[in-house]
Amino acid sequence: MNKIVLTGRWIAVPVGVLLAACGGPAALAPDAKSSPDQSWENPQALDLEVEDGEGEAEVTDSVTFPGGDRVDWRVISVPGDGILTVTMNVTPARAGLTAEANLLDSGFRVVAKSNSGAATTTKKLKVKEAEKGKYYIQVYAPRKSDAAVYDLSVSFKKAKEELAAAVGAPPPQFGADLLPDPEPLAAPPDPNAVAALPPGAMPGMPPGGMPGMPPGGMPGGMPGGMPGGMPGGMPGGMPGGMPGGMPGGMPGGMPGGVPGGAPGGAPAEDPPAGPVIVTIQDMAATAGGTLLIVAAGTNKGIAIGWKGKILRGKTDKPLTNGDVKVKKVFGTSAQLETKLSLDVIGENSRVKLEP
Repeated sequence: MNKIVLTGRWIAVPVGVLLAACGGPAALAPDAKSSPDQSWENPQALDLEVEDGEGEAEVTDSVTFPGGDRVDWRVISVPGDGILTVTMNVTPARAGLTAEANLLDSGFRVVAKSNSGAATTTKKLKVKEAEKGKYYIQVYAPRKSDAAVYDLSVSFKKAKEELAAAVGAPPPQFGADLLPDPEPLAAPPDPNAVAALPPGAMPGMPPGGMPGMPPGGMPGGMPGGMPGGMPGGMPGGMPGGMPGGMPGGMPGGMPGGVPGGAPGGAPAEDPPAGPVIVTIQDMAATAGGTLLIVAAGTNKGIAIGWKGKILRGKTDKPLTNGDVKVKKVFGTSAQLETKLSLDVIGENSRVKLEP
């Protein structure tokens, strides 16, 4: 084996890997020589060594499209909310070659990417409001000729530590004389007030009852009910409810039905799931094709096991061999798998899914 020096360390790289990057004799499949970390389903873990709110992790490896090791996946567990920074120093196999990286959250949504090309050998990806949980790093050779050794460094700093460093000393406390005491609270109502009312009196009603009503109330009730209802409703409701319920029920039912339900009947059921056309948010190469992230999930009724087709451009015609299958579903996104490569999918960004 030959060895390459990278930032003061030696790493072993097979001669065939770099020969293939420089136009070697035999062309290999992009992931023919990959280890299990070439798939998002088997990422290699990076352990953060956290102390006093800060943590770091490092790894050195290589990717080579012509050498059959195009993609490496890493996973890192962030211990809390804070700032996550990924720095990748790239040493290309020869001038003009490079490697790139994507940073994805626990839902496999891309939150940062490098895409700086061969002109930059130091790539930096940063999430200022990282949340506790898993983050994935995808390092890959973007073009068929690309091959490079990379140094990957991950750092994490808790949000409160970052804020304290930026703000400095806390402001002085307010003096007591700047904040006057609030007004005293109003006295609570007398619990005996209702019991002290004359027999048959209703709290909040004028003495003698409602103007225009005969003493002792309306014999047999008020025909047709009270015109316009009782202003402000009945204070405190009707004690004990209406004895025996409402005779005969509510004539004609509740006009308009129950809000959110069927008019005059039971609540309406959710419509049956059907074909859904979704938009591709992001893509990543896998061993067997491409992982697609679409901007729809359980909010659109999508479920694991749904199948579909990648559509050609803005038409409803399916792309040849563009079959997809739903592998994972989240609230507003889903992960799909297809056997087509990134190059074949190209600018076709619409997918039709159905159960």
